[in-house]
Amino acid sequence: MTLMKETLRQLFLAALEDLSLRRVMNEKIKCREGVLCWGDEQIELERYKKIVTIAIGKAAFQMAEVFAETVRPRAAGGLAVSSLSPPHYPDFVTYQGGHPYPNLESVRAAERALETLSDLEPHHLVVYLLSGGGSAICEKPISDEISMDHLREFYRVLVT
Repeated sequence: MTLMKETLRQLFLAALEDLSLRRVMNEKIKCREGVLCWGDEQIELERYKKIVTIAIGKAAFQMAEVFAETVRPRAAGGLAVSSLSPPHYPDFVTYQGGHPYPNLESVRAAERALETLSDLEPHHLVVYLLSGGGSAICEKPISDEISMDHLREFYRVLVT
């Protein structure tokens, strides 16, 4: 390999590392002595009996995993929905929603998210982790009269 090719390859690999979701989340979100910190914001986790994570989007599984590691042992799991094939996360219910068009799993995931949110109490904390594609990956029509075919056609018009 020529020197120029190797230099360009190294630059490319360094750029990928700089954009690594795990690296960025670990840099931006910290948990120190039970205090969750990001930017200028802080939350004392001891005030909450339960932490529920809802991760939606193409990067949902990795975001959920990194966040759970960050707040462990306080994390209580939650829901993670991506267009990727779901890995096994013992503390998370996972779904493979459709992208760029919603599918039945998108609807099931949205219904599960709504169920999860309806069971909350004042001493519960919900953390939302959102990445690209979430609007199709986790989608429930506002009316049962909207069929999956109509929903998919709506998204087809949006993305073309």
